[in-house]
Amino acid sequence: GDLVHNLFPFWLKNYFTHPSYLRIDNRPVLFVWRPEKVGPQLGGPEAVRKVFDTLRRMTRDAGLAGLRIIGCLNRANPPLQKRLAVEGWDATSGYAVRPVGERNVGTDIEGVPFSDHADTLRQFKKAWVDRRNAGSLPDIPNVMMGWDPRPWHGTGTRSYRASPAPAHFEAACRDAKALVDPAPEDAWYRGLVVFDNWTEFGEGHYIEPTSGTGFGYVNAIKRVFCTRWAPEAVTDIIPEDAGLPPPQKRYMAVRELYGGLPWRPRTIRDHLVAYWRFDGDNEALLLDSSTCAFHLIRHDAPRTPGRHGRALECGVGWGSYPAHPAFFPRSGITISLWCRPTVSGQSDRWMLNTVGNGANGYRLGLSGGRPCWQVPRERWSHLIQGPVSLPTDRWSHVAATFDNRIMRLYINGKQVAERERLGLLRPSRSDLYIGTFGGTRARFQGLLDDVRIQDRPLTPREIAVLAGK
Repeated sequence: GDLVHNLFPFWLKNYFTHPSYLRIDNRPVLFVWRPEKVGPQLGGPEAVRKVFDTLRRMTRDAGLAGLRIIGCLNRANPPLQKRLAVEGWDATSGYAVRPVGERNVGTDIEGVPFSDHADTLRQFKKAWVDRRNAGSLPDIPNVMMGWDPRPWHGTGTRSYRASPAPAHFEAACRDAKALVDPAPEDAWYRGLVVFDNWTEFGEGHYIEPTSGTGFGYVNAIKRVFCTRWAPEAVTDIIPEDAGLPPPQKRYMAVRELYGGLPWRPRTIRDHLVAYWRFDGDNEALLLDSSTCAFHLIRHDAPRTPGRHGRALECGVGWGSYPAHPAFFPRSGITISLWCRPTVSGQSDRWMLNTVGNGANGYRLGLSGGRPCWQVPRERWSHLIQGPVSLPTDRWSHVAATFDNRIMRLYINGKQVAERERLGLLRPSRSDLYIGTFGGTRARFQGLLDDVRIQDRPLTPREIAVLAGK
């Protein structure tokens, strides 16, 4: 229902009919990542086929010739490919390539395993052939420049492809061309190759020209697939050549607002890790008053009159900051804030959250209108709640502590719940969120003010002072 009545009409209006969108014989080409999820979500192969027929009819009604629907796999999967043929897909292709023979050849100075870039890309051809031979649908080779997710995962990266070079990518492009050239002259997929990816810097596979790699990857594509081209001295033009600012100018400006790189070392004074008052005028950031300068990215969250000065209005927007070791002190922690719910009975609504996969981090929020504090040790374990709901449209002070043994929850300066939970905080890779579980999920409805993180459990007396008691 939602696909046919909402999502697809939006695609059709805003993308498929746009002059720049990829169309073959006046048919838009739709690539679907994780095609194995479509069948179960739509109700089985016959239901998928009927929905696809409807989408193709809607495309023709919009004045186009039809629609090509392609499922992306990262390696051969005979049972799935057989099912895709029954469901009515037009072809298979890939997003990422995981050759069966890829192996790690070493470990870098940070202890992260790596494979050899040239060797892995040489194995792409066999992966494409295996995928083509495993099913009855046409398969479109996808040439992947590399794989290095250390920008996202740091030392937690499972593996990456070391020493990427345009020459290795160019060789893989030639292998792909050798597979697509023999296709029949009238085959709709003749000459079609996917390049993976234009700007996926976080996963380390990109072909966009950069200061580090220059135009090496796009020129590799040009040399293999283009029969005529202008000299590189003419085509390799950077923004500065055209009198434009470099693309990284915006990044540098935001980085300066952060006070440096987000992952730079921090100096914690008086045990105050972060203190967000929400009183500043910065449009992009919610400024941290502590010496650590953990300035939150502001996601459409308005500021409104608060207890003193201004408060953060949650429900539509929120604040976030990338995961940082300082958010998970080994000496224990205190979270304290003032909140003013505007909706009663809120459940699964979070005022501050670092929980990622359910077995790490911590979060403070509402369940059934009552304040709750969670420091999981196992998946979604160890949650405590206050005995009564917080009043709506009135300010309440909520604080939570953890000393590596006991979780405690305080309302307006008085302890209302506690629970044993042995062991240190488990660091999370999730961003720290204010006013939501994460993005649009489980958003707190109300106002927040004076949000603090401290790297020790405060005493009951100290919490009473914060609550004005």
